[in-house]
Amino acid sequence: MSLLEVNALQAGMLLAQDIRNNHGTVILKRGTTIAERHIKGLKAWGISEVDIVTSEITPEGRGEEDSMAGEVIPVIEEKLKKRFHRFEGDAVMEEIYRVVRKLVLHEATATHKGDE
Repeated sequence: MSLLEVNALQAGMLLAQDIRNNHGTVILKRGTTIAERHIKGLKAWGISEVDIVTSEITPEGRGEEDSMAGEVIPVIEEKLKKRFHRFEGDAVMEEIYRVVRKLVLHEATATHKGDE
């Protein structure tokens, strides 16, 4: 995953995390493939940056993070949501959750690469 400014987004990129408005409503879901209309909408909503899926490409053309996504990411997210669930709506704690999630997933990806 990589935090990327909306101005640097390109059509075809994949969202790594839900994008929510100030009220907590999901605007775009994780896994959405970005289109030009999404980029325009994000700018209109005042969203400045988003998490996108980034990974090294393997010889088979598959990303390392994508290969572990089905097995590891949902488990990590469930554990983090249990710890952070009571802070929904608190902008500071939601930002801490986002940073912790990014670090844990990065660590899991690095561990996953080391296992191969």
